[in-house]
Amino acid sequence: MLENLYKKLLSCYPLNYKRKFGKEMLLIINDLKRDELREKGRIKFSFWAFQYSDVSKSLFSEHIDFLNKSGFRKYFKLNNFNIIGGVLMLPAFTVFMIDILGRIAQGDLTHYNRGIYNFLSHTPLYWTPVLFTWIIAFPAIAIILNIISVLKNRNNRVFVRKNYASFLILFFGLFLLFLVKFHDFAPCFVHGLFLKGFGNLNLIIGVCSKA
Repeated sequence: MLENLYKKLLSCYPLNYKRKFGKEMLLIINDLKRDELREKGRIKFSFWAFQYSDVSKSLFSEHIDFLNKSGFRKYFKLNNFNIIGGVLMLPAFTVFMIDILGRIAQGDLTHYNRGIYNFLSHTPLYWTPVLFTWIIAFPAIAIILNIISVLKNRNNRVFVRKNYASFLILFFGLFLLFLVKFHDFAPCFVHGLFLKGFGNLNLIIGVCSKA
């Protein structure tokens, strides 16, 4: 189990690094295991703890190096549809996070924070045409753009890896549109599950549907 976890960590290196040093890293860990067995008779947890620490530092260093060399866009495998979609969803996502933090600060996830709502409602963001644009139109456009992105890459051999950014944007876009209708229901539902558990699901839905 510990060895399998170590191999999983090795698979997290940047692709070019794995191609160049992947086999060598496996040979090295096998040599280290043999030395450990010869010297101590068994492989202790401390051996793997040291290896995990060592490879974690190396992973971080290699990914930072790859990011610096390749740039943000190539590192995260972003295309134009992903970037435009992410920018379009930024206003709604930002307000959503402000709302969640406000609810947490007041210790009540069921109801919105009146102070924050009163502040935001007096900004241009809550003027009806602007509100419709950033809370409905922008996420809807982001969803459409990233559906196009997924369809363009549907025959790619590494379909999920190639489209992970598009899938994330689709998920968050649909989630934000869901919150337009259920902006009080969603946090109430999560709060109810946390306090009462799945055994009281019908009760939670009944209470939160009136939120």
